[in-house]
Amino acid sequence: MFRLLRLLLSVAFLLGFIWFGMTVPLGSKTLFQHIKAIGESKETKDLVEGTKEAAKPVLEKVEHKLSVDGGVLDKHDAADRKALRKEIKKHLSEK
Repeated sequence: MFRLLRLLLSVAFLLGFIWFGMTVPLGSKTLFQHIKAIGESKETKDLVEGTKEAAKPVLEKVEHKLSVDGGVLDKHDAADRKALRKEIKKHLSEK
């Protein structure tokens, strides 16, 4: 019962926030219009580009690591893989 009440209350707050953000003017714009304007500003675009440039070395390092070993170290030898395949086949044939 308490979970249902909490869910309904959460949905009511979410709907209230959406209504507020879309209809109540804060100066010349609503909340969501302000957020959209901030997202489209030159400063925000510069921030995104700067972040991409700063992350480029890390991304290249990760891409190199993934291309070298597939991102996973093979810790199992051929016998282990063969035994695993055998167990899988055994399990599937039981069904």
